[in-house]
Amino acid sequence: MPGSFRTGIEHPIMMGSNRFGVESVESRGDGVRARGRNRGGRASVKLRDAGVRTTPSNLLKAGRRFRLGRCIGRWGPLYERTGCRPMTDKSFKFAVIAEPKDQKQWLGIARQAEDLGYTSLLSADVLTAASPFPALALAAGATTTLRFGTWVIAAPLRGPRMTAWDAHTLSMLSGGRFDLGIGTGRPFVLEDAAKLIGLEPGSAAQRLAQVEQTIDELRALDGEDYTPVLIAAGGPKARALAAAKADRITVASSAFATREEIAALVTQIREQAGDRGEDMEFVAPIYVIGDQAPPWVSRLLRTDMATLIERDSLGILRGSPQDMAEELRRRRETLGVCSFTINAVFAEQFAPVLDLLDTSRESPKRPLSAPVPSPRFTSDSSHNTGPR
Repeated sequence: MPGSFRTGIEHPIMMGSNRFGVESVESRGDGVRARGRNRGGRASVKLRDAGVRTTPSNLLKAGRRFRLGRCIGRWGPLYERTGCRPMTDKSFKFAVIAEPKDQKQWLGIARQAEDLGYTSLLSADVLTAASPFPALALAAGATTTLRFGTWVIAAPLRGPRMTAWDAHTLSMLSGGRFDLGIGTGRPFVLEDAAKLIGLEPGSAAQRLAQVEQTIDELRALDGEDYTPVLIAAGGPKARALAAAKADRITVASSAFATREEIAALVTQIREQAGDRGEDMEFVAPIYVIGDQAPPWVSRLLRTDMATLIERDSLGILRGSPQDMAEELRRRRETLGVCSFTINAVFAEQFAPVLDLLDTSRESPKRPLSAPVPSPRFTSDSSHNTGPR
C-alpha cells in the first residue's frame, strides 16, 4: 500500500566498505524503495519492483545499482513494514546430537527424541567414540518416524565408495530416513586419524575432492531413490561445492560469527546455487540452552559462557521458552536458517520450545515396527556439536 514508513533498522546496511544509512522505506505504485545516505550523499535503493517478490537476494541486486556491493543488515523491521518476504519460510527442524555409550542409553535417547517431537538424531564421526553408521542403524530400528544422520562424516577416514555404500544401505533399509552429513574433517579428527590409524588426511583440496566424490558415488548407488546430503562448508571452495551438490548446508564458522556475516554467507550460497537456492536448508548448531554451559562447551569453543553472552553468540539460546521461540523465528527470517541442532543434554529442557514452533517431521516411506517404550536418558558428549 502507498505510504512512507520509518524502517526501525538500528544499524546501517553495510555495503562492503561503504555504508548506506536507511532512514525510511517508501511504498509507491512503482515498487518499494529504501531512502537514506551513502558517501555520495542522499540515495534511494529500489527494494521491490511492482509484482516482484522481495528477498535478500533481490535487495543485494538492488544495492549493486549504486555500486554498494553486498547487502548485509537487520531486515526484520523492514519485512514488517513493507511486506517483504523473509529469507526463508520453511518449517523449523530440530535435531538431537548424542554420543552412543551403551545400548540402553543410546536407544533411550532415540526414543526420547522421537517422543518429544525432534526431527532427527545425529551422531558424530570421531575415532574415540562409537562408529556412527552401526549406531544409527540401531536407532532406526528402535524408532518409526525419527530421521537420523551423521554430524558429520569426515571424508578422509573412509574411501568415497565405502561411505556412499554405508549411507545408501542405511537409507534403503530405514525407508529413506537417513541423511548423510559430510565434511573435510575437523582438525582434531584429522590428528586422531594420523595417530590412531596412521592415516595421512591429505591437503584441503584433496579432502574436499573426497567429499565431492562421495556424493557422486552415493547418487550413483541411489538410482531412483534419493539420500539427502548435508555439507559442512567452511571456506569459499567448500561453499561453492555445497551450493552445487548439497541439499542442506551448515556454515562451519566461529561461535562468534555475527548475524550479518551468517546472513551474507547464506545469501551468497543461495545465489551460487541458482534455481536450487530456494529449496536449500541451512542448519546451525546451538551449543547451550539457558545460562549454564556444561564444561565441554568451554573446551570445544575455547571460551566461556560470559564471553558468549557478551558477544551475542548464535551458539547459545537463553530466556523463557517464548523468548527462545521468538529468537529462533528471528533467525529464520533474518539469517535464512530454519534447522538447528541441540545436544541431548538439553533435549528435555528445550522441548517446550518445540511446542511453540511449527516444527515438521517427515514420515519414512516404509514404516518400521513400533518401538518399545523406554525411559528417557541424556548425553553430555562434547564430540557431537561442531560440524566440519
